[in-house]
Amino acid sequence: MQAKNKGIWSLGAKGWYIVIIGFFCYFIGQILGGAGLSNTVVPAVAEIRGFEATAMTAWISYGSWIALPFVVIWAKVGEKIGAKKTIMISMTIAAAAFICFGCTTSFTLWCVAMVVLSVCTFAFYSYGGNALISNWFPTRKGIALGWASMGIMFSDIFWVPYITKAFGAIGLSTTSIIVGAIVLVLVAVIFFTVKEKPEEAGAYPDNEPIPNEQMKMIAQIQNQYKTDWTVLKLLKTKETWIVGFMGALMWMCGGGTIVCFYPRMLSLGYEYSQISVIFQSIAFISLVGSWLLGVIDVKLGTKKAFIICGIIILIGDLVMFLVVPYSIVGAYISAALVGVSIGGVPNLLASMQASIWGRWDFVASSKVISLFTSIFLGSSFLLSSKSFEITGSYNAYFIFICCSAAISLILAIIIKPKLLGKSDEDIMAMFPQYREAFTTAEEQ
Repeated sequence: MQAKNKGIWSLGAKGWYIVIIGFFCYFIGQILGGAGLSNTVVPAVAEIRGFEATAMTAWISYGSWIALPFVVIWAKVGEKIGAKKTIMISMTIAAAAFICFGCTTSFTLWCVAMVVLSVCTFAFYSYGGNALISNWFPTRKGIALGWASMGIMFSDIFWVPYITKAFGAIGLSTTSIIVGAIVLVLVAVIFFTVKEKPEEAGAYPDNEPIPNEQMKMIAQIQNQYKTDWTVLKLLKTKETWIVGFMGALMWMCGGGTIVCFYPRMLSLGYEYSQISVIFQSIAFISLVGSWLLGVIDVKLGTKKAFIICGIIILIGDLVMFLVVPYSIVGAYISAALVGVSIGGVPNLLASMQASIWGRWDFVASSKVISLFTSIFLGSSFLLSSKSFEITGSYNAYFIFICCSAAISLILAIIIKPKLLGKSDEDIMAMFPQYREAFTTAEEQ
C-alpha cells in the first residue's frame, strides 16, 4: 500500500479537492481564532465597543487554556465519528460564536464567545483537516499538508489588512454575520461533497491505483480498527514529549513573533504603513515556505526538514530581536525567515506525527500532541503583553522566544523518527480474515 506516484502535482482531482478542504480548515480556523487578533482585530473591536484591549488580549490566552481539555475531547470525538463530522460540528459552533463575537456589546459575553472560538477552531484547524488529509495521503502527507497549510498565510493576506476596513464600511456586527454565514455555507459543502476516506469516494490512498478488491478490504478494516494509543500510553512514550515540545516551540517561535508584531514595531518608531507592508510580505513568503518545506519533507525526510526549519526560525527570531530595532532591512530579512517557518511548521508537525504513528494511529496521537501546541500558542498572547506591561518593552519576550527556538532545534536534531503506530502489515496481521483477499488483489 505504498505510493509510487511521487510527483508533487499528482495528487489526483479528488485528492486535490480534499487538499482544498484542508486549506479552508486552516484558513477559517486562523481567521476565527488567530489571524490579526492581537494586532488588528482586538484593537478595532475595543475601540468600537469600548472594551479594554489589554483585558481582551489576555482573554485570548485564557480561552486557549480553557480549551485545553477539549483537545483530548475533540480527538476522542474524531475517533468515534470521523474527521468530516468533527469538522462540520466544530465549524458550525465556531460560526455561531463568531457572530456573537462581533454582535455582542457585553464584554462578558464577548469573553465567552472567545472561549468557544478557542475550543472549536482547534477541532478543524489543528485536528480535523490534518486527519482528513492523512487519511487520503498516508505516505505523501508532507506535500498535501504543504499546500493545505497555505490557508494560514492567505488569512494574513486577505483578512488582517482588510477586516478593520470592513468593520468601518459595513459595521462590526454585519461583518461578523456575513463571515459566519460564509462558514456555514462551507459546512454545507463539506456535508454534501466530502468523503472521510479515499476508498469511499472511489479514489485511492496517495492517488495510487490499487485493485478494487483491496480497496474494499481497506475500507472494511478502517471501520473496524480501534487504536490502542490511549492518552496514558502516549504520555509514557518519549517520542510524544519530544515531538510535542519540538513542534509546539517551533510553532510558537514563528507565530509568537507575529502576536506582538504591530505593537512592537510601533514602539520601535516604525510607521503603520511600513509595518503593514512588512506584515503582508511575511504572509506572501509563508506561501513559498509552506510549499518549499513540504517538498523538502518529501525529498529529504521530515527530520531534516524540521532541522532546516528550526535553523530558519532561530536566525529569524535573532534578527527580529537584535537587528530590527536599528534597521528596516533587518525587518524584511526577519520577515522572510519567520514567514518561511510559519508556512512550514504546521504541516511538518502533522507529517512527523504521521511518520511516527502512521495512518492508522495519527488521530490518536493528536490527543496529546495538539495539547502541547495549544498550550504554547495560547500562552504567547499573554506572555507578550505581560512582557511589555512589566518591563516597558518586548525584549524579555524575545529572549524567551530565541531560547525556545534553540531548544526546539536541539530536539529536532536528537529525535529519531520511527514507526510506533500500526503499519499496514500489522493491520493485515490483526485482520487475517482479509489477508486472502489482500494477497489475491496484490497478485492481480
